[in-house]
Order: sequence, then structure tokens, then C-alpha cells
Amino acid sequence: MRTLIAVLVAMAMLAVPTLAQRGAQNPTPGDPADKERTARAQKEQATAEKEYDEQMKRLPSLAPRKVDPWGNVRPANEPKR
Repeated sequence: MRTLIAVLVAMAMLAVPTLAQRGAQNPTPGDPADKERTARAQKEQATAEKEYDEQMKRLPSLAPRKVDPWGNVRPANEPKR
């Protein structure tokens, strides 16, 4: 009898986290409201990407420059060996 109760308690403890993951924030699949939220989220994502692209176009062009990280350490007229 104790074994049966221990098994039931263990099963209940394992089931609680899975039930907690299916809360109001995570509705059941196939919910009609879920499709509406997905379409709205896609529109918001597209709008955000468009705004981001517009902002990136406004930034000044950062052309690749030749960078010498040791330029301040070495003398300018060092003879090549």
C-alpha cells in the first residue's frame, strides 16, 4: 500500500510541471484566438523590421577602414626587416 501511494505521489509530482507549462500564456493548439494573435504578431514583426531597416539606412556609412591596432606603439618610420 505504501508503494502504491509513493508511486501515485511521484506521478503527481512529475505531472505538475507539465500542467504548469500549459497556462493562460500557452493556449491549446488550434485555438482560433491563437491564429489571430499569430497574424498580429507577424504584422508587428514586419513593422519592427521595416522600422529597423529605415533606421539603418539613416546611419552614416561605416566604410571598412584599414586599422592598425599597434599604430600608437610603433614608430611611424620604422625600417622594414
